[in-house]
Amino acid sequence: MACTNDCTIAGTQTSCSGNSVVTCGQCEADSCLHWCNPVACGAAATCVSGVCKPNCVSSYFCASAPSLATLFNQYYCSSGGCYSCVANAQQSGSTCVCSSGFSQCGASCVNLQGDAGNCGSCGHACGAGQTCSAGSCSGCVNGQTQACTAGTGACQQSGTQTCTSGAWGGCSATAKTPPTCSQLGFSCGQQSDTCGGTLDCGPASKGCTVAFGTCTASGTQVCSNGQYGACSATDPRTANCAGKQCGSDGCGGTCGTCGGGSTCSNGQCVASCANPYFCANPQPAHTSLFSQFFCTSPLACYGCSAGYA
Repeated sequence: MACTNDCTIAGTQTSCSGNSVVTCGQCEADSCLHWCNPVACGAAATCVSGVCKPNCVSSYFCASAPSLATLFNQYYCSSGGCYSCVANAQQSGSTCVCSSGFSQCGASCVNLQGDAGNCGSCGHACGAGQTCSAGSCSGCVNGQTQACTAGTGACQQSGTQTCTSGAWGGCSATAKTPPTCSQLGFSCGQQSDTCGGTLDCGPASKGCTVAFGTCTASGTQVCSNGQYGACSATDPRTANCAGKQCGSDGCGGTCGTCGGGSTCSNGQCVASCANPYFCANPQPAHTSLFSQFFCTSPLACYGCSAGYA
């Protein structure tokens, strides 16, 4: 005898029979598909569209036409099934509303102050790697580049940096090496390296010596504008011209000079030798033959006695 199928998909298609769920299959003597194997939903549930759904309880509510139906998730009222509000939403009368601090964006309640997909307003998504803070996207977008510098002053160089994981990477530029004291012409003191740093070019002062004839004296050189000044040493010698007409004063100076026709000898000006006198050194062998003029020193001039030349 010919038969008629009650359902079309064996094993997976379900339906309600009273308050029981029935499954499509061959459960009668013919070869057609029928609703078989009823499973009762029980007193705490109601069969809805082939599924046992829990009855409404005090923590849920049932509304025939909630004004924010899209905000309802697993539990809301529909054909005897009981459903609650979605995350971050709560019941208000017979409908669902977003909880305090959350706003409705489509079928969700979101925090516009911190939701990277709805930052500041619904649908305003932050870039890859960015975060939402106080309703504004912060951080950089992955792959984004920007100009950067390395170093300061005369050492500064320009480059670029790339955003990775919402944070800027290092600058591609390398700062120039600061110049040295000698390159800047400094010999002492703390000096600017022209790159925002400080160079130690030498102590603020140093000892020094100065020669005065065969003597030396010690003093100090003070740094000023990167250079050492003159040595502060003074001449240690004392000038002495007592009883002298001419010659050295003992300090590199002179006690005076002799006029024409005279020569300085032992601090005194004496007459210079002239013809017919002569001056010889060492003294001539015949000293007894000499009268008032004969050589007793390179600067004293004497002549021969009568009868000698």
